[in-house]
Amino acid sequence: MSSDFDFGNFLDLKNQVILKINCIKLFQCLCNPKKSQKDISLIRDNILEDPISKSFSGFFDVILNLKLDNKDSILRAFPHLNLMIKTLNDNGEADAEILGTKQKLKENLSDFYIRIMDKDDIWVISQIHEFLESESDLATILTRILDLEVSDMGIISEVRDLLENKNSLAGLEALLKKLLSDEDRGFITGEERRILLDRGVKESFVNLITKESLKDLTPQNLLEDKLFLISFSEEMLNDKPDFIEKITENGVILTSTGAESKDGFVFLVLSKNEMSNSFFENYDQSITEVI
Repeated sequence: MSSDFDFGNFLDLKNQVILKINCIKLFQCLCNPKKSQKDISLIRDNILEDPISKSFSGFFDVILNLKLDNKDSILRAFPHLNLMIKTLNDNGEADAEILGTKQKLKENLSDFYIRIMDKDDIWVISQIHEFLESESDLATILTRILDLEVSDMGIISEVRDLLENKNSLAGLEALLKKLLSDEDRGFITGEERRILLDRGVKESFVNLITKESLKDLTPQNLLEDKLFLISFSEEMLNDKPDFIEKITENGVILTSTGAESKDGFVFLVLSKNEMSNSFFENYDQSITEVI
């Protein structure tokens, strides 16, 4: 709220009604990618010119900076619009606009779900459910899932599938519980997980990497330093007894697991420097770079 709050205009309920209806219209338009930029710009301008909108400085700044070619500015607008719609007193004069918008959004929910491609789309869905039902349990769960910095496409697809299910709330609660359990056990999530998946590391390996193994590494290390997959058998340890020692001297073991052969092992290792790169590239044919 601005320090120079305009109480005179705010106490005129007609002004609150007009601003509330325009906020509802803009919310619906931002949910509908088919709406023309001209329509949205007109509603945006009406809000900015409203006699009381400047009294809410945070809200005003978000709407002022709203640009349809800037996805972040659109995402920031949703919670501010939701809050303003709840805050303004319309004495029931905006009920028809609210009910009509809710009906249209409900009719298109399945289309919104199908279009989910990333965490930003899930954020929009959470805001739609918050509009449909204030303090919605479903919106809260979606937000908590996003708070875990989910970027894995497998999880995003699971959220999409669960939303399309009749028992979506129960399914999402179970998913959140699982994700929190993984978080408590210390497996990597968010940016670290996304970087490794984007680099081509198999999800089965990424699922085994703990936060402890990355404690001395930065996201930049994960993004730029060379990664090597080392697959070897117990026989190699007999032939080269210092093999494990050389690996740890030259790299950081992110995770290890059993190989498909019963007596084998697989290590995922991040090289420490250029000299280490040379070691991994030339030491043994069991070492391959992850590209």
